[in-house]
Amino acid sequence: MLLKELVISKNYPEYEEVRKIEFKKGLNLIVDDTTDLSKDSGNNVGKTTVVKIIDLCLGARSPRTLYYDSDTRTENKVIKDFINKNKVEAQLDIIDEKSNKEYSIKRQLYQNGKRIIDGEIYKENEFGQLLKEIIFGSTNDFPTLRELMPKFVRLENSNDNIIKFLGNYSKHHEYDTIYQFLFDLVDRDLISEKNILNSQKDDYDKKIKMLEDDENISSMNILTQKIKIIDEDLKKLEEQRRNLDYIETYKEELNNKRNITIKINDCEEKIQELEFDLNLLNKSINKLKEDKLKVDTSKIKEIYDEANAKIENLEKNFEDVVKFHNQMIENRIAFLLKQYEIKEKLKEDMLAVRNKLLEDKKSITIDLLDEGLLSDLNVLNNKIEELTLNKGQILKSIQILEENEKERTQIEEKISNINKKLLSESIEDKIAIFNKYFTQYSEQVYDEKYFFSYNTNWEKQSSFPVTLSNFNGNVGTGMKKGMITVFDLAYLAYSNEMNIKCPKFIIHDKIETTHINQLKTIFDICINIKGQYIVPVLRERINEIDSNKIDNSIILELSQKDKLFKI
Repeated sequence: MLLKELVISKNYPEYEEVRKIEFKKGLNLIVDDTTDLSKDSGNNVGKTTVVKIIDLCLGARSPRTLYYDSDTRTENKVIKDFINKNKVEAQLDIIDEKSNKEYSIKRQLYQNGKRIIDGEIYKENEFGQLLKEIIFGSTNDFPTLRELMPKFVRLENSNDNIIKFLGNYSKHHEYDTIYQFLFDLVDRDLISEKNILNSQKDDYDKKIKMLEDDENISSMNILTQKIKIIDEDLKKLEEQRRNLDYIETYKEELNNKRNITIKINDCEEKIQELEFDLNLLNKSINKLKEDKLKVDTSKIKEIYDEANAKIENLEKNFEDVVKFHNQMIENRIAFLLKQYEIKEKLKEDMLAVRNKLLEDKKSITIDLLDEGLLSDLNVLNNKIEELTLNKGQILKSIQILEENEKERTQIEEKISNINKKLLSESIEDKIAIFNKYFTQYSEQVYDEKYFFSYNTNWEKQSSFPVTLSNFNGNVGTGMKKGMITVFDLAYLAYSNEMNIKCPKFIIHDKIETTHINQLKTIFDICINIKGQYIVPVLRERINEIDSNKIDNSIILELSQKDKLFKI
């Protein structure tokens, strides 16, 4: 998928084209012609704004980034008012280089603006899903469009890391899903399925751990040993009872008593299950209360500040967020307390039924039996009943554990099958194809070969799924920027050779920190790539590069006298 054209326009009180930028294959430069005079800062002509607008058309959430500075936490009121008063919108036309099919993506940049594809309005989640299908040819849930796009549109200082291009809160398994998808290491349907299965497995791990921490359950091994001991005791007692000689006439009464005993045991099992549920509910309530007391407001403040930076006119202040967070916990506690009351009432009802059965059992007497025989028989029956009850409780615990472990095992088997398919996909061969380009470009740019690898055992080793090797010590910011370009150019070449549907464009901001020698080489490579390399750059940073190459690659020139929005 290539970028064809970006049109920025005013739509109120009438339509007026502000900028029209036509993209070309190879190197695309957005040049800031700011002079070196101190009055010309070069920081607000709009070169970075162009790539931010492209990112918004590709699913980025908040247009506020066009006029909000997250470092100083200030807004550019002139740009904000211009966008909102003139109903500014951007239209990005993209083209599928294989089918030659074009798509028109429109993003209204003003407050409450709409997202439109080929003339049809979409909600935010639908917009992202359709764009992912158009750009990546995938309808799966994972990875999402906005987990993928930062690899192709790297903005500002947030993406200085070569292989970790998402926010600080992203987990290793999310990157694993992304790299498997991007490098086509396994069927994309299986990638999404594995992501869901891993989440389900985590849930069962937590539940089983909670069960094993319960003093009434403990581990499966302990429960199994208890059952074996009880079975041995029951076998001996039942043998003793069979050896007792009692009158045939009283068998009916004994059978009635035995039936009542069975019902009592059923009640005891249900009571034990309710007590188990009550215990879990009580632990959950106490945990929530503890979480409320230990809430880390600094983390909430960090998330709030990030949201405030990206979303204009937040209706809630920080105190409201903390209050909302605490209220959510209170609501959960209230819900669990209600469930606790219901279970407690069921337990009381079941105790009443059991007590009634116990009274009925006492009313059954066998007075005519030999007194000694009856006494011995009653002792044996009481022991058998007690052991049978204990056995029932243990079997119930075993059943609970077995059901959860069975579910977890089934999930693990599915994950294992997916991993086997992954391993059968000749990962090393595919990574070798990527490294063919990566080592070539890194040697051209830095005179040193770098290698990329995917670790199929990263979960067992608790490591990151992918690594870059041959780094000697810490890498400076300038070298990082250059290596990011090398990495992304290698992926572009790889995706072309492997026929992977994905963006055939690379957008990088803040490349000024890359040394001029590396910039020359990177630009030489990019002139002939089968794709697009789009960068905003200061004119003074590229003055030493062949002017003909630069002039042929410029798609937009800006300056203090000719800013992006012409204001």
